[in-house]
Amino acid sequence: MGLQRWKEEDLLGGVGGHDKAKVFFGSLGFWDMELFNLALLAKQAWRLLQDDSSLSARVLKAVYFPDTDFLAAEIGPSPSRIWRSIVEGREVLRGGLIRRIGTGSSTNIWSMDWLPTSGLRRPVPCNQANRPQLVSDLIDSSIASWDR
Repeated sequence: MGLQRWKEEDLLGGVGGHDKAKVFFGSLGFWDMELFNLALLAKQAWRLLQDDSSLSARVLKAVYFPDTDFLAAEIGPSPSRIWRSIVEGREVLRGGLIRRIGTGSSTNIWSMDWLPTSGLRRPVPCNQANRPQLVSDLIDSSIASWDR
């Protein structure tokens, strides 16, 4: 039974103001293709974060961010459309990332987002002369608890 015949027999009537034939055969039910595209790009960014030994991750790192990590990489002067798109997906992904502290030896208190809040995810800087720089400076390792 062809699509035209289905339309004629009203087997594919409208749903919610949308043509059911378009939903069934055209758009797969995704109403906002821009959001769907961003979700797919964020998934690619997640793959780059999780598997930095993949061929695509190694090529992108060699070309676009040889001296830094993926989250700190910039678009650069002449990016490809692929790189520009993945960076856009990374920004979507970044909205939901939370840094795992572990020992805290690689997490800077003042410049990295590490606190799980909805706003600024780092503390407000203080004017203390000898202030701690790393999260590990705030942890008493002998009792595995916060020092301050």
